[in-house]
Amino acid sequence: MKILPLLLLFSQLVTLWTPCFGQKDLPLNFNDSYMQPQTDFRAIKTLRTYSKGDYESLQTHLFNLKGLNYRTFSHYKGELQSFTQLSYDSLDRLINIEEHGRWIGNDRNRIWDSTKVSWTNKYLYDSQGRISKCTNLWFDDNQEGISFVEMSYQYNDLNKVIVETETWKDLDSSSIRIRFEPNSDIISENQNFPTVSINKRIFEYGNQEDLIKSYSDNELKTVQKIQRISDRLHIEYLLNTEGDTLRFTKILFDQNGRKISEIDSGDSDISLFGTYGDGGSWSTRTFTYNQYGLLERKIFSSGGEGLSLFIDYQYLKK
Repeated sequence: MKILPLLLLFSQLVTLWTPCFGQKDLPLNFNDSYMQPQTDFRAIKTLRTYSKGDYESLQTHLFNLKGLNYRTFSHYKGELQSFTQLSYDSLDRLINIEEHGRWIGNDRNRIWDSTKVSWTNKYLYDSQGRISKCTNLWFDDNQEGISFVEMSYQYNDLNKVIVETETWKDLDSSSIRIRFEPNSDIISENQNFPTVSINKRIFEYGNQEDLIKSYSDNELKTVQKIQRISDRLHIEYLLNTEGDTLRFTKILFDQNGRKISEIDSGDSDISLFGTYGDGGSWSTRTFTYNQYGLLERKIFSSGGEGLSLFIDYQYLKK
């Protein structure tokens, strides 16, 4: 089964959705791995559970003496599933992520083979130290590439991204099955994605409002309008090409500028490029913090299904 690369990025403790731009937004990860660029902890553990089922996934993120996340171990119900190796250059910039998570044998007798790589992410920087390009490559059991994504960035004089370009290539043209956790039900299969697809996002910045125009293969698909009503309230609109609102998101912050909730009204499943994924979107996201101001829990809730995902954070000091 081929898995589409995911653009869910956990680069900052309080960030949910973030495009991969800017050193502060590392790890720029397409595969839902968590990482802090610099930290005073020797390890951070993230535990994922669902309100239904017995799903339990634990990730342990280890940090070196420089405060860089160099390895992450993933366990499912206590069983080791994979590990992630992260590499840096002489300036402590992330340049490579390598995920070891292959199974050999049949479904009833699986043996984890840590010598096989599931996917890799690579990062390039421009002369000013900004991310210029990042790539994601998935492999099959024979270590041959099956899909490739390249993200490239252009900046303005204020070091803000003005163009983000995503090029996706299907390297083996196989069909795709999408499964939804925690029950792993197949909800979509035999999708015929194009061999090569190019998505582009163009950013326009204003004093109180930003616009992001999303194109797929040179065709405008949606427009995001982000309004900063106050320091405590931001509102995001997702509009179609006719100007109709597809989704309305209210984002609330506390007095310290920490995000405390995101609530969608409208279509939570539609993407920025007008497509639909696995149907597992979350219409409400809430964030709670401990007494030290560190993220303690994220709760993702869906509207119709009544399902919730919990991510709990534990911090281990050096």
